[in-house]
Amino acid sequence: MKLFRKQHGLVGTEGLTELQKEIFDFILEEGGVTPEKNLTTFWTHTSGNDEPACNIKTL
Repeated sequence: MKLFRKQHGLVGTEGLTELQKEIFDFILEEGGVTPEKNLTTFWTHTSGNDEPACNIKTL
C-alpha cells in the first residue's frame, strides 16, 4: 500500500477508503496509537464473525 501511494503521489488521506481516513485521522488526533487501541476502537462485529473491520497492518 505504501509503495502504491508513493508511486502515485498520494499524501495524507488521498486515495484512502472512508474507514482508512477515519483511522488515519484518529491516529493523528491521538498522537499515535498502539495496534491494540486501534483494534478496540475500530473493531466491528456486524459481519457476524469476530473478524476486524480491516487489517491495520496494511494501513
